[in-house]
Amino acid sequence: MQSIDQSGEHTLEIRRSRFLGTVFPIESETDAKEKITEMRRLHPDAAHCCYAYILEGEQPIQRFIDDGEPSGTAGRPMIEVLQKNGLSHVLAVVVRYFGGIKLGAGGLVRAYGRAIGAALENTAFVDAQRRRRLTIHLPHGDAARMESWLQNRAVIVERTYNAGGARLRIDLLDEEGSFEARLLEATAGTASIRDEGSYVAFPRRVSREQSL
Repeated sequence: MQSIDQSGEHTLEIRRSRFLGTVFPIESETDAKEKITEMRRLHPDAAHCCYAYILEGEQPIQRFIDDGEPSGTAGRPMIEVLQKNGLSHVLAVVVRYFGGIKLGAGGLVRAYGRAIGAALENTAFVDAQRRRRLTIHLPHGDAARMESWLQNRAVIVERTYNAGGARLRIDLLDEEGSFEARLLEATAGTASIRDEGSYVAFPRRVSREQSL
């Protein structure tokens, strides 16, 4: 799965209309909706704020909106650019300031697609991985041994120590079998575990030649 490592922008001017294309890496549908709301807040005078996004996972999501443009002329060409590049966890937004001259259906399709394609040129593609995050509470005496046990199984992203014991926040790398059961066995039942859910990590850039 590939995504982008940062937001990218590009502005087109076609027959006095301005098309502001922006792409964002996103972690969830909530993240996408918040960014769309923010774009609308930043551009209250725009004629249209069209968007498309793709989220892969157990329940894949693909959504696009024309926001008042003729059906199929805005959101669909935007999501097709994302699909063509094999991207997921990406939101594409194009804000249009209407210049008074109609472009026709074909002109709109080309404009919205070009705006997003050009915005992607201002980002880098990255490999994306879905990871699960857990919080583990342990007695102080077990903390050092468990950190050693977690090597090659998880990435420790945070350590906290207090009078009650140690807290480790980890991202799982080893999902074979029941990790929680194996951890409880390794600690003789002294650990408590809280699943914080999954998120998408973007650990490595990919050249555009590799992505095609």
